[in-house]
Amino acid sequence: MKRALVFSSGLLTLLFFCMSGHVLAEDKTYDIEHVDIHVEVNEEGILHVSERSTFTFDGKFNGTERSILADVDHFKAYEIEDSINDPNRSTEGLEELKTENKEDLYRIYMSAEDEQKTVLYTYDIKNEVKKYTDVADLMVDFYPSSDEVDLGTLTITWEFGSEAENAIHAFIRGDQQGTVEVNGSEVVYQHHQFESGMSSEVRLVFPAKAIPNMALTKDKSMGKEIIQDEQLILEKRDKYEDRLGNLMPIAMIVWIILIGGMIWWYVNHPNNYKFGKNDEPIKQLPFLEETDPLFVSYIHARGYVSQMQTGIISALLSLKRRGIISMEEIPSKKDTDTMTFGFYWDKAKKGIDEVDTHLRRWLFKEENEQEQFIFESIIVDEDEDKDIQKEKQEDFTTHYNEWMELVKHRKAFSGWYEPYRPFKYVSILLTILTFGLFYYIVSISAITSGAFQLAVVGMSILGIVSVIWSRNKWVLSAYYAVLIITLLIVSTWSMQLLPILGIIIVSGAGLLIVSSRKWDQEVAKLVSLSKIALKFFKQKEYPVAEDEIKNERRLELAITLGMSKEFADQIGKQLTIEKMQSMNTPLLNNPSFAGHVFHPSNVIFYTAMSSSSSSSTSIGSSPTGGSGGAGAF
Repeated sequence: MKRALVFSSGLLTLLFFCMSGHVLAEDKTYDIEHVDIHVEVNEEGILHVSERSTFTFDGKFNGTERSILADVDHFKAYEIEDSINDPNRSTEGLEELKTENKEDLYRIYMSAEDEQKTVLYTYDIKNEVKKYTDVADLMVDFYPSSDEVDLGTLTITWEFGSEAENAIHAFIRGDQQGTVEVNGSEVVYQHHQFESGMSSEVRLVFPAKAIPNMALTKDKSMGKEIIQDEQLILEKRDKYEDRLGNLMPIAMIVWIILIGGMIWWYVNHPNNYKFGKNDEPIKQLPFLEETDPLFVSYIHARGYVSQMQTGIISALLSLKRRGIISMEEIPSKKDTDTMTFGFYWDKAKKGIDEVDTHLRRWLFKEENEQEQFIFESIIVDEDEDKDIQKEKQEDFTTHYNEWMELVKHRKAFSGWYEPYRPFKYVSILLTILTFGLFYYIVSISAITSGAFQLAVVGMSILGIVSVIWSRNKWVLSAYYAVLIITLLIVSTWSMQLLPILGIIIVSGAGLLIVSSRKWDQEVAKLVSLSKIALKFFKQKEYPVAEDEIKNERRLELAITLGMSKEFADQIGKQLTIEKMQSMNTPLLNNPSFAGHVFHPSNVIFYTAMSSSSSSSTSIGSSPTGGSGGAGAF
């Protein structure tokens, strides 16, 4: 525990420094004071980039890093003395620094210690310009929002040929604190405090004739459409907060009503059995105790007994309860100094079905003219050969799954629930409500018409699917998860979004928590009683009787609910039990041993084995990790 706390504290500290634009490793840090980028767009549509970054190092470093999310070619790096980013300067006479490229992360080797240094990067970017019959479209994000480093001052200058003079349109797509200015055939972007998580994306639309040697991307006139789209985005961005504000009061009211409604619906669901005024739950526990252990295990797990470690055990207790098998404490065959339980099939007994027969053929073996099963034979033996373990695991899993299918289709275990009709109508209503909110938020968000159409069409399809399968929890989970993720991606974050997200989250969570099934009232009563019994067992306050048969059944119930140790301890403290060998109470003969053997913490069946593979995670000093950005090492 102590190591976990130390590790967590260290990890949080590392994240803090990464997010603040510093890299912490061996007490060394660095800052990027300013970055100046000059981009020349040539006639082929290739971008010739000259980028100057000034680092202040505190500690000893081996070099810098640069990652660019684009098709980069001819990347080179130089250490320069001056701080002038002259686009026409020659690199002749400058010593080229050693660079390594791994998955688009460039490492530039340059020793530095407690000093300030300036690095010049030169490279080409291809395939970023789209050319149409009338205009060309360029979008490059030199420092996208995935970057985790502060840059101080960021300046990006684009230079086009004379053919583009006074005909360039520039639109800021990234952080709105930046500014962009068009001067003739030159565009200048500036941001005076560029922090991690910001984006420097700018969209530039200029005459196609400025890149005459580039082939058309699409033989279509697109200038008017692109400019109108960007102007619409600007208008939406300006009015976004006001439009959100208009919706916020209504959303807050709906959110509060929805929370209250979901709580009321959950509490008053028909599955939550209501005991009468004179009907004390504790007095109804014998009804649970008399119920078949396997059925108790089944309904306690809401029909998913395969997920219960006590599934096989409760099946054996069920056979014992019906007198089909007997059990006794016997010496272990693996270790004669320890004990285990043996189960013996009574061949004369009738009234068995295919569930019992499968269990009999699977577990019970003929020995000395008696069909018997030793409990320890299905418990994982750590000293056993791994190949034998694997073979037993495969055999156990096959038989267990076959048995479970038979249990699910057992006549006595079916027909205890029916579809809960109100769930369907509430689910459809909430799907319509949440999709309507999504549509409104997306329609006022600063995104392109293409992105808007894609988001709406995608969520419409998923919404229709969730209306058709309105009771299916997997479909509903997918709908609400995708809805939230898509909304966060396409919208601009604002505190006024909280009520909207609140409505969506409460709707999705409520539909996942509230049951889409309506149980038979006797089953609902059993489920409620099993919860009450579980509480009493945990608190070691379950009633202990004077009657041995009643205590035997209560111990069976405790084993079925995974509380065997707790109730065994309780029996040991409240009753004086003489060591005896009663066939009627084999568990009560030695309750502490039974509680130990059948407790979930001690029961590891072969089906529960999992192959663990060791994996190591490398935490490097690079803040970029393959995303667009800069750093040092």
